[in-house]
Amino acid sequence: MDWRLVREHYKRLFESSGRTQTDVARAAGVPQSAIHKLMANTGDGPSVETLLGAVQGLGITLSEFFGQVEQERSRDGSAPTALDRLVRLEQFEQTVAAEFLRVRVDLEVLRAAEHAQRAELEALRRIAAGVTGPDKRPDPGDAGEPVAPPGARRRRPNDTSDPATARGRRRRRIA
Repeated sequence: MDWRLVREHYKRLFESSGRTQTDVARAAGVPQSAIHKLMANTGDGPSVETLLGAVQGLGITLSEFFGQVEQERSRDGSAPTALDRLVRLEQFEQTVAAEFLRVRVDLEVLRAAEHAQRAELEALRRIAAGVTGPDKRPDPGDAGEPVAPPGARRRRPNDTSDPATARGRRRRRIA
């Protein structure tokens, strides 16, 4: 990576901000000496944490900073570097994330449509089978079963109101 362009761009941003190194270091949460080394072109390039803090101390994101460096470099006619690949990778990640979100929304729409179709199919099946109402009991008249008159009581096998059944139980108990 061409740290010369990075340092020069940072220095221009710093000078245009009108802030002191101490102010930027406090805002960035990095030592003031790190800001000084970044601007003085001493040593190798700064660590990612230092550069991130220094850039945020000026009120921009690292992505915006490198985008600006990239624009300057393209104007200078510099050859592509790792920075180019990093910027392209970030753009690709954003594209993939947007596509993922679009596919996820499409999937949710398809699931909702499938659910609605299944509910409609089930309703049609109930209608075809003669099922009525929300209790899903068949209509006895449609199934060929005898229909009891309104108010008639259904007899159950263990109905104790039947005298014959009650007598039979008493006999078994006595014996």
